[in-house]
Amino acid sequence: MDPYSNPIAAHDNSWQQALSYWYIHGRYAELLVWPNFLNYDYSMNAVPLVLSVKDVRLLLPAASYVTLCLGIHF
Repeated sequence: MDPYSNPIAAHDNSWQQALSYWYIHGRYAELLVWPNFLNYDYSMNAVPLVLSVKDVRLLLPAASYVTLCLGIHF
């Protein structure tokens, strides 16, 4: 896969790939609840890489996972 089609899959650091995929899970949960911006093509850096655990964008997937776990529990 070339880096322009999927920059996350072409990235060489697996930890940053995992963080970026976690962020994508949060974006999908957000789009499920509030579909304000739907796009069929998320290539060409439409979803920027998450390079650090300190990135505030990771609050979105954390909230999504907590909500999912609470929903399953109750």
